[in-house]
Amino acid sequence: MSLLDGIHVKRTEERLWGLVDQRLVQGADIRAVDGRIWELFGDRAAVLCTHLAGVERQISAYGVVHLIRILRERDRLLLPLVAQYDGVFVVDERYGLQCTFRTMARAQACAQAMVERCREENNRREAEDQILLCVGLGFGDLIRVGDTRAWGLELDAARTLCERHASAFEIMVTEGAKAALGDDAVNRLVALDVAVPGSAENYRLQP
Repeated sequence: MSLLDGIHVKRTEERLWGLVDQRLVQGADIRAVDGRIWELFGDRAAVLCTHLAGVERQISAYGVVHLIRILRERDRLLLPLVAQYDGVFVVDERYGLQCTFRTMARAQACAQAMVERCREENNRREAEDQILLCVGLGFGDLIRVGDTRAWGLELDAARTLCERHASAFEIMVTEGAKAALGDDAVNRLVALDVAVPGSAENYRLQP
């Protein structure tokens, strides 16, 4: 990020927090303030979240420095794919990536490419060095600040699915993402008997 980009992001965040602070003023017209926030910072996009299966066990067995190395190698493998499929990397949080895409089709294609790349890479790795990728996909409304911060129910739901309900190399799909997928992908969805905050019906995408 250039210096000017950094200044722009800082000013954009300050504008958002200024509006949020207005909601705290006694007697504030919260609906009007919220409308301004959505007008200025609202977006509708596909989201892709990742997690690593067994990450806590890796830390316990091999230490946090070993995990940091794995995360670094994950980034080198996967972030070029995000760019290749026209996505935007937003943040690395809780051992997982969060990315956005303009279309659900691009997010789905990127997720499948990520899983395939990790499978191929793991063929050359010892068990303790494997990248056991889990992916969650969502689609819906977000509040976002440029390419650096994002908030939204679909983002939270996709992250929860991949963190808590996915096994290695599985791609989990929210109901919002299902509605935005093409027919070919929808025909490969398997319903899950699990609900998460922000998505009552969820699915696993078959290869």
